[in-house]
Amino acid sequence: VDSTESDPDGTSDHPFKSINDARDRIFVFDQPENDYTIIVKGLDSNQVKFYDDTYYIIPDDYESGAPLPFPASSLMLKGNGTGDNGIGGKSYVSGALLNISTEVPVTLTNFKIAPTDDFYCSLANISGTVTFSSGTVIDGSNSDCNTNDKCIEVYGSLTLEDNAIIHNTKAKNGGAIYVASDANLLLTDDSKIYKTEAEYGGAIYSSGTVNLKGNSQLGYTSSTSSTSSTVEYCKASVTGGGVYIDGGTFTISENSFIHYCQCDDNGGGGVWINNGELIIDGGEISKNSSTNKGSAVFIKENSILTMNGGRISNNTGSYAVYLDQSNATMYMNSGYISNTDVTDIYVGTGISYDSTDYSWNPVKSYLYIRNDSYVENVYLEYSKDDHNNYFQEVQAQITITSPLDGFVEDDKLTIVPANYNYTGPLIAVSEDAGTTLQEQIEYFAVESTVSEGNTVNYTLSSEGILTVRD
Repeated sequence: VDSTESDPDGTSDHPFKSINDARDRIFVFDQPENDYTIIVKGLDSNQVKFYDDTYYIIPDDYESGAPLPFPASSLMLKGNGTGDNGIGGKSYVSGALLNISTEVPVTLTNFKIAPTDDFYCSLANISGTVTFSSGTVIDGSNSDCNTNDKCIEVYGSLTLEDNAIIHNTKAKNGGAIYVASDANLLLTDDSKIYKTEAEYGGAIYSSGTVNLKGNSQLGYTSSTSSTSSTVEYCKASVTGGGVYIDGGTFTISENSFIHYCQCDDNGGGGVWINNGELIIDGGEISKNSSTNKGSAVFIKENSILTMNGGRISNNTGSYAVYLDQSNATMYMNSGYISNTDVTDIYVGTGISYDSTDYSWNPVKSYLYIRNDSYVENVYLEYSKDDHNNYFQEVQAQITITSPLDGFVEDDKLTIVPANYNYTGPLIAVSEDAGTTLQEQIEYFAVESTVSEGNTVNYTLSSEGILTVRD
């Protein structure tokens, strides 16, 4: 394919003028057992569609968004050598710049999507199985799709591999990629998303299943000399500087990174979890920032963070991990949380109004620590209120579910208490998991607080009860 050709026949000497023309020829061949490669030279300015219903009568029982048949075993869109080869059109009223809804797998290799003007539709709409592979770059630096809800929409399966890159893109939900429920996204083999912006999820907004592995990165820094580097941030103006999880599961592993992400409005500098789960099996969430809550991770009510390894470190501006006041849960089974400039973990509580029976009730979130986990300090919220002369109070707690093998020698988990005006809150408990709190109490310390200008010192009993020390 070469848009400058004047007498096209699809050969290397006389290429088609557009990718759609090459697609149409594959329909004419009608040989679904074949694998096809479309080689593209330069930037095709057309809106590209696989599947185009001109060649296919959509069945009556077709479900919107489902992949459609295509007469090939597989399809590759391949850039022709060096330079910009791929798609580079302007805005369209409907659809996306690249539309793929096929039952056969489609791979983009050495391919570039680089719109040439401001965009008011998404850059790609994917309902089939698609791979952005070696040398593939999505670059929005010459456009502004911030008026659109989504940038790259995934309703099927998308894989970024072998140093594929998405950068300089904007949208409302997911600065780079929007993943629908029941859809899948995989980033692996040094893939990167950086310098992207959104209201929710500076890089990714997901209601589906996402896996970040194989040294992939959200946010990026590159060395410009032996003494300096350039940082390329992902940013959100509302929540989730790197990722907004809205249901579904997001897993990070294998030396991958969510770093250099920012959100200063509602918090969640690295990740915001809303009715979903973040699983950390390895890698790092580091060097993110938020001046509000959760410089690394914000865990909303009915959401879960499961940490089986990896590291959360060097996040700045607020608590690294923030558990909202009601039914947010963190399972710290392994891994490290450290070097936060405020406090590593905040465990929230509150007094909540129930409109069904017009009552006020204590609510809290849950932190479970076990195995070789290591965390430097934890803030445990205490809430109280008096409604209709009915006093309510609730104290956040740490639950130990197995021996703390990650704490050795003089390591301590420092508890940062609220300013108590009562005595005897239970702040640490142990479940029946082959250990007792008495056996683990040596690994705890309690930070002093200041109340009405006076320093208050505490002691933690072997039963996990915090009391003021005389």
